[in-house]
Amino acid sequence: MSCCGTCGTSLLPPSKPGPPRKWCSERCRKEQYAKACSGCGTRISGCDPGKSKGRCVSCSEKAQDYSKRPQSVTARERRDRIVVMWANGDKISQMAREMQISPTGMGELMIRMRRAGYDLPYRRTDQQRENMRLGREAVAA
Repeated sequence: MSCCGTCGTSLLPPSKPGPPRKWCSERCRKEQYAKACSGCGTRISGCDPGKSKGRCVSCSEKAQDYSKRPQSVTARERRDRIVVMWANGDKISQMAREMQISPTGMGELMIRMRRAGYDLPYRRTDQQRENMRLGREAVAA
């Protein structure tokens, strides 16, 4: 007779052909994944989020070094900074580089800001827009 891999109770012989049973119940099978947190000692299971390096969620968050991350800027400060940079004549690529986001992301952010009512005027003239619509090269003024 074989024994349960977790609790050690004896197991009945298998009633169907196939490999022998390893555990006496689902509870014992799941127990193999249960561990103790290396930080505080609480029980963690295999499905707990944040179990990196054998820690529970709260100990994982405490162990992260936030000093290496750049200081977060509030959304309002970021939008105000974009308005000032755009008014100063900066290009989208320059603004994106300075704010550490992609140029596409900067363009999308500016579109959302325009819809929300921020003062970000388009820089193309009517003639440039017409030339782009018709597919012509920009005519020097």
